[in-house]
Amino acid sequence: MMRSARWILRIAAVFLLAYGGVSWWAGQQAEALLRAWVDEANQQWQLESTPLRGAPALSIEAYERGVFTSDLRLRFEYPDAGTTRVFALQDHLQHGPWPWQALQQGHWAPLAAYSVLEPVPGAAWQAWFDAMPAGVRPWHLRARIGFGGSLHAIWHFEPAKLPDAGFSFDGAQVQVERDAGQREIRLAADIPHLSLDDAEAQVALEVRGLSYQSRLILADAAHQQAHQVLQMAHVLVVADDLPGLSFMQSELSMDTARTGQLVDTRLDWDLGRMQLRQHDLGRIRVRGSVEHLDVRAWDALTAALAELPEGDPQDWSDAERQKMLSLLRPVFATSPVLALDSWQWDTPEGASEAAVRVGLQPLDEAPEPDPASGVRLVSLQLGVSRPMVLYLVRQFQDDQPQSAVALAGLLFDQMAARLQRQGLVRLADGLVKVDYHFEQGQSVLNGRPLSPAELQQRLEHWAGG
Repeated sequence: MMRSARWILRIAAVFLLAYGGVSWWAGQQAEALLRAWVDEANQQWQLESTPLRGAPALSIEAYERGVFTSDLRLRFEYPDAGTTRVFALQDHLQHGPWPWQALQQGHWAPLAAYSVLEPVPGAAWQAWFDAMPAGVRPWHLRARIGFGGSLHAIWHFEPAKLPDAGFSFDGAQVQVERDAGQREIRLAADIPHLSLDDAEAQVALEVRGLSYQSRLILADAAHQQAHQVLQMAHVLVVADDLPGLSFMQSELSMDTARTGQLVDTRLDWDLGRMQLRQHDLGRIRVRGSVEHLDVRAWDALTAALAELPEGDPQDWSDAERQKMLSLLRPVFATSPVLALDSWQWDTPEGASEAAVRVGLQPLDEAPEPDPASGVRLVSLQLGVSRPMVLYLVRQFQDDQPQSAVALAGLLFDQMAARLQRQGLVRLADGLVKVDYHFEQGQSVLNGRPLSPAELQQRLEHWAGG
């Protein structure tokens, strides 16, 4: 009997020793993966950063690795409005190949580690911690880390209300997936309800049934592709001038391809069915695109525009004009195309639509080139429905709607007639239409050649008439 017990103890000791060695090795594999993922995230943020928007940074401040578990301290720095917000994190790892917490969840496949990531009180997290019940953390992330680099994570957020930030929500859950050996990250988030209240702008926003899915492919350090879809079951906007404007079943999808600082983007936005005080305002759909845009140059330009003096650029100093040209040149150099491919507003009594496309080209090499020399293409198609305009006027008017509609119809007809006399629009089937195309110095308005100077003269005559 004693001999059998000794053999059992020996076998158990050998098993524990062997499992300890395997667990130590699994911990090494998990550490290598985590450090690689931190480096990958920092490289990605650096790629997306601009001088105006610095790059976030994630670092591992301490990594204490034992035989069966490891503990990490991490630091996340986020640039925000000229300062840097610091977030402290802690991560507890149970090493594989069979972490106990994974087994409790019914997952029996071998793993490198099971991770529990949580925020640390203090610094930028403190306001969020203060909004929680005692002993409750704002969120936690539990993840299964596979040997080949696979990842399955559930990020759970507790309900929170932060009055000082004008923000509250009923909690959220985010799922993150990554397959072994792949540079593709899939994310899905669900937020049942959230609200935002901007006291300064006197605007409140309430969103119900928000879901978000994304698929990010990191081809290499300089190339990435992303597909994103945002859906909202109901959005309510409350403001002084728009009391109770709501959007139902909104959806925004976006596809982006990036090479270095050059970005191509396609956007499709269905704002959903709109209502104002129970009045039906129809539905708006927007499609837009950007091709070959240098986002670093664009950010630098927009930042400079905010600092330049208001008024006529002709009144700027030589230094200010030269600064603007130095910022314009890299934006125009890549020949970007900016487009509102389609804008449609459908109502029960009519629909309007528009499309705009602007193509740029490198500026002339002259010391002070005319910025207009960098515009190679402009096209505009517009169709405004008279019945739709009158329908919307009726929806916005609770008092004497018929009088308001009659006045709006009179003003609409007068404006359309004046524009038609100047040859700026044409009327057809209850629509006021504009079709303008400019390319290689030649422009055509509503099927007739028209120089840019003559177009400007007609617009000035109409505005002054």
